[in-house]
Amino acid sequence: MKAYISENVQGIYAFDEDGNLIAKREYREKPEVALDKLLSGEITDDLMIFLKELKERGYKEYIFEHPDLSRAVKELGFNADAEFPNLAGEILRERPKEFLGEQWFDRYYSVGLDLTRLRIQEQSGARDKMVIQAIEALDDIDKVINLLVSRLREWYSLHFPELDEILPKHPQYVTFVKNIGHRDNATKENLEKLGFSEGKIEKILRAKEKTMGAWMDERDIRIIQNFAKEIDDLYRLREEIEDYIDRAMDDVAP
Repeated sequence: MKAYISENVQGIYAFDEDGNLIAKREYREKPEVALDKLLSGEITDDLMIFLKELKERGYKEYIFEHPDLSRAVKELGFNADAEFPNLAGEILRERPKEFLGEQWFDRYYSVGLDLTRLRIQEQSGARDKMVIQAIEALDDIDKVINLLVSRLREWYSLHFPELDEILPKHPQYVTFVKNIGHRDNATKENLEKLGFSEGKIEKILRAKEKTMGAWMDERDIRIIQNFAKEIDDLYRLREEIEDYIDRAMDDVAP
């Protein structure tokens, strides 16, 4: 039988070909440490125990998302292959609350920061290796931002669907939701303060008057704004890392 295996900030999960959860194992070490090893293709004690348990239950073919990890498992004699995205990874990313609870975003954000710091700190060798790790961390952050902005757009579009087309650039959209909140707050004065062009402002004001979006009360809007704020924080972290890379590159190739 075939098992699809992937991980999140809590542990390792396996699903059968029908998408049923067949096994899970929480990390025994810090999540950022465990993830760093797995994403680097290192077989952890948790993963070895996990694979042996699956094998004992009759699952003898394992599909991972990471080629390096798949190769390492195959070298130990297991029947392993890589597929991205695989069924397990898709389920974990599409239904995070089901596996991590209501605070799933906070957990992803916290572990993501710790993982970024770890990947930078653990490189005590040459500066060029530090730069490589920072670039990879930047790529990880971009993937998380894109995932979360897509969710933000779907969520806020229930209230102001027309904005999705007017502000195709993610940072502008996040800035609008974070600072404006309820569409009724989208006045010319408020939009000018955020630096939107006259053309954008005119389109937003027209769309606001004719919107087909649903009404939302203060509680609904507040949680969406908080979500947008967390994404904005990720953008700032991205800028910090990008600045670090620029400065480090000057050291590597002045």
